[in-house]
Amino acid sequence: NKGASFVASNANPLTITKGIYRNDATTNILSPGSLTVMGSIDIRSDISPPFIQTKNIFMSPGSNTINLFWYKAIDDKIDTDDLEYCVYISTYQSSCVSTKENIFANAAPCNNQQAISWQKPAETGTGTTIRKSGNDLTVDAIGLSPNETYYIKILVRDEEHNISEYDVGQTTTTNI
Repeated sequence: NKGASFVASNANPLTITKGIYRNDATTNILSPGSLTVMGSIDIRSDISPPFIQTKNIFMSPGSNTINLFWYKAIDDKIDTDDLEYCVYISTYQSSCVSTKENIFANAAPCNNQQAISWQKPAETGTGTTIRKSGNDLTVDAIGLSPNETYYIKILVRDEEHNISEYDVGQTTTTNI
């Protein structure tokens, strides 16, 4: 069970005003509007974001790549291997990627970039494939400029798109 049940009645109705959405977020079950329930309804949802015990990001820069290493998050509803991760980078300043709100706002002059798209860790792969080994995760941010300072943020989300954030990492790529 991923949520809660609520039994409504004429004396205790439930009014939904924001909408009900499918798990995969591709289509609406009930478009935003208003619905009053006078009987039973079972709303299953996960409202807790994944938990990150160690929020550090470890980095090993090259001239045009940065190898990133971090520890898996855990979730109270789904298997750890079903969590998805992505990596955002900025060359402007750390505040550009300090919170998910700042990342998604992407206000000038930040020019945040999603260096690694949302993905579940894989057993094998190279480059921009997030790879897992036990509780460790690693990926390479590629196509970067030499001798440039990068601010890096890793996000993790569960299947309900609840997001948690790792700490901001900062490193400078090497000269060619």
